[in-house]
Amino acid sequence: MSDYQLQSTRDARAVNLVYILNFIGYITIIPWIIAVIIAYAKRDEAAGPERSHFNYQIQTFWGEVILFLIGILTTFILIGFVILFAAFIWSIARNVTGFITASNGYGVRYPKSWGLAQAA
Repeated sequence: MSDYQLQSTRDARAVNLVYILNFIGYITIIPWIIAVIIAYAKRDEAAGPERSHFNYQIQTFWGEVILFLIGILTTFILIGFVILFAAFIWSIARNVTGFITASNGYGVRYPKSWGLAQAA
């Protein structure tokens, strides 16, 4: 069992800030980049449940980057539009489930998976 499982979060302010910046990042890219910088900076000093959220957000960020790049590079063969749409839905779903999990005071059970957040 990892150290972030079966524990509730003690201080979710930085975790919630990262999620909120990610939501704002759908409008403009700057908050999205600030969010991942905060996640990297806070990850090592964070307690177990908070660390799981920072790892989850870092994983989400890199997944978004990879999927959006693949989508952009393949738009000329039209499949890119499907990839971009799927990446957008996946990204929103991960951020929403992560935010709900954090709001309920729990860590993410499998922060390095590509699936949606499950409360630890």
